[in-house]
Amino acid sequence: MPLVQSGPIIILYYKHVLGGTFSEYFYGMKRITAAGAKLSGNHTIFNLIIVVGHSYIRRKLERLYDDLSVKSADGLLSTNVSF
Repeated sequence: MPLVQSGPIIILYYKHVLGGTFSEYFYGMKRITAAGAKLSGNHTIFNLIIVVGHSYIRRKLERLYDDLSVKSADGLLSTNVSF
């Protein structure tokens, strides 16, 4: 199973067993709502989307930047690029 697919599973495991992500557990941080209560199921799913989605989007944007910078350095990218 590729890491991208197993990432959410690992994070859910840490959230279930340790009560937070590995970093939160390691540094002793706790996630609470503004009212001081524990996070609900919706908050947990939203947090999972943010944690996994941020890493995924960042990796994709870095690859796009690298590809475009290589093409630009090779002169393969015209100055009139339209998306």
